Amino acid sequence: MSDKNRKNMVRIPKQKRSINTVNSIIEAAFICVGTHGIHDTTIQKISEISGVSMGSIYEYFENKHDIFAMMRTHFMRDVMQIMQPALHGMEDKSIRELVSHIVYSVKDFLELRNGVYMRWFKETVDVDGSLQSQQELDKVRVFLTQIILNYAVSRPEIISALGKNLNVMIYIFINSGIFTIGRYLTEQNSQSFVFDELVDGLCDLIEGYLQFQILQQKE
Repeated sequence: MSDKNRKNMVRIPKQKRSINTVNSIIEAAFICVGTHGIHDTTIQKISEISGVSMGSIYEYFENKHDIFAMMRTHFMRDVMQIMQPALHGMEDKSIRELVSHIVYSVKDFLELRNGVYMRWFKETVDVDGSLQSQQELDKVRVFLTQIILNYAVSRPEIISALGKNLNVMIYIFINSGIFTIGRYLTEQNSQSFVFDELVDGLCDLIEGYLQFQILQQKE
């Protein structure tokens, strides 16, 4: 059954008690994936962690893939809820402050709830190659692209310097940034540098490129 059809098999709760039950299932599923990984996560293990019987779980989800789909929805919902207010007023900041704020907001989000989101992020990026995961990552890219575009509009010198290359450079910065940050935060082997140094390097790269393009425009 395709992911598109699977969505139709999820029973959307309306009563408060049912909503709380589904939330308990999803919370347990995050913990289970973080502990056992996606492939070894089962309905039985989710039931044991959540305290919700397997029969009750099957009232809402046909299988664990339906649960994974709902987990992605919860993950993206929480990303947006945390990122949007955190980025309020960033139009008045420097490009370095903007990039740094975005990066640290992502890091803080992934470390919430004892790192269950961090482990989910690693599992979905490294293990789960489904279309659903790609769609959720695309939502992050679109969200960040809009933030940077709004910022660029308030800075005429950026629009003038980058011109038609603006969308290209935003695409490169976001995708390389997400990959670099995600890999650093989720890889098990410790590096010889700390996260703050990684952020400084990313900021230097973006800030240096923009400064170069602005100088080229003035010549």
